[in-house]
This record gives sequence, C-alpha cells and structure tokens, in this order.
Amino acid sequence: MTEKTQHMDVSALIVSWNTRDLLRNCLRSTLEAAGGMSMEIIVVDNASADDSAGMVRREFGGEPRVSLLANDRNEGFARGNNLAYEMSRGDMLLVLNPDIVLNREVLLGMLDHLRADPAAGIVSCNLVGTDGVPQTLHRAFPTLPIVFSVWTGIGRTIDRFLLLGLNRRRYHLKTRSRTGVASIDQAAAACVLLRRSTVECIGGLFDERFPLFFNDVDLSRRVWDAGLEVHVLYDLSVVHHGGASIRQVPVRERKQEQREALARYYELHQPGWKARLVRLMVGGGRRRGARAGAAAGA
Repeated sequence: MTEKTQHMDVSALIVSWNTRDLLRNCLRSTLEAAGGMSMEIIVVDNASADDSAGMVRREFGGEPRVSLLANDRNEGFARGNNLAYEMSRGDMLLVLNPDIVLNREVLLGMLDHLRADPAAGIVSCNLVGTDGVPQTLHRAFPTLPIVFSVWTGIGRTIDRFLLLGLNRRRYHLKTRSRTGVASIDQAAAACVLLRRSTVECIGGLFDERFPLFFNDVDLSRRVWDAGLEVHVLYDLSVVHHGGASIRQVPVRERKQEQREALARYYELHQPGWKARLVRLMVGGGRRRGARAGAAAGA
C-alpha cells in the first residue's frame, strides 16, 4: 500500500467503521467487478474497534489497487470520504458503503451511462437488501409537506389516516415507476458514481457540516443547482446490507442528529422562513445534534 502517482480511470472511496466482515466482502466484490480496468480503491477506516484496518492490511496488503488510511479517531462519514477524495486520482469517483456487494454489470452500466450522458451529475443503481427486496433509500427532496408528514407526530397521523400515506410514499418515490433510467431528486450515497469535474464544479464532495445524515441530500442538491441531474439505473441492482454502521449509534442520538441535519439542510438551501418553520416542526438543539455527528461514520 505504497503511494502511487499514475492516472486512474476510477477511484472507489470506502469509509468503514466497525464493518470488518462486510468490508472484506465489499473489497472482494469491487476488485472482481473492476476486472482489468484502471481502478484504485481507497479505504478510510474510522478507528474501528473490530480490527477492520488490520484485516485490510493482512488480506489486501499485497493488492496494489487497494490503499488504506487508518484514522486514529472517528472522523465521520463525510470527512472520511473527503479524505479519500483528497488521495484519489480517478476521473470517475465511486462512493461505496462497506456493506455494498458490487458486481461488474452494475459498475460498467453506471460508468457507461455517466460517460454517455453529459446531463448526468450523479449516477446510482437499485439498492436491494439481503432479503431481495428493493430498498427505498433514493428519495424526493424533503419538501415542507414531507417534513410535516414524516418528522412530526401529528403530521404522521394526518398523512396515514387522511392522506393514506401519500406524502410518505412521495418521499420514498413509491408513487412513481422505478424501472429503467429515472431522474430523481436525491440518490443515497451507498453507491454513487460521479465525475471528478462535477465534484470540482460544486465545491467539493461532501459538506462536513453533515457528518452523518443528509450529506448525500446536500450533494444531490448541489448537483441539481449546478444544472446537472441525478439518475438511478433501476434495472441494475447491488446488494446493500444497510445500516451496518448507523445501527451502532444509539437510537435517540441517531434521531436527534437526523432532525438537526434536516434543519441544517433547510438553512443552507431554502429561504430563511422555511428553515425557521422546519426547526420549529422538528425541534432539537444544535448542541445535542452535534454529539451524534461525532459518534459515527456512515
């Protein structure tokens, strides 16, 4: 795992926190999917306590395509990916969660689509759980009706019993066809591909003011604001175990940080009156929410 300077077509960025066994499978599947293409895989381990970094050194230390940055503390998902981005050299950037099992068909399909469509700023694929059920992690942007219906108790009640779950279904894209190529608001960062030039155009990869949640929502928002689109190739699927690191954060802190990240997103991307309304709806203080952001990677 020595420093390398040659050009790469694709840089895969993986941030891990206590996901040793899943990380091993992710690395193996990514190397197999890459085949003979020019790819580097950069693993950033956020001070895992399960010997994730040691596993990478032992089992992939002889693989020249794999590099490891072992942090001495948990830097969070956003910062971890940004550190990997700073080390990367590929024209294409593949952000992967360590609980993804990649395959060659998906990798090539995403690359071909991004290269062929100049309007595509982010390309993702269908995320399927280990039970074979498609996940609903690609979503619509959180409009005020969605915030009210998803993040407030009275809103959830009204949406469920009066609107028959309409706003929740809209948020999870259940009111639209999920086949072929779809242009959506936000893609989950579990498996996304984008050009280096896009990252440079939008001012960087992940905003570290979103250490745990809503960093991918913010990323998609900035891509749209730059005049590009977010595409999902629903006919191409990868296995996503889901929540491998997030589940390690206590539920109360997790929910609080999610609310804080939602309010922060509105403060950055929406008019002030909307941001104030959202903070009134979801509540939560900045100091409490910040604790969870420092607690985990994604």
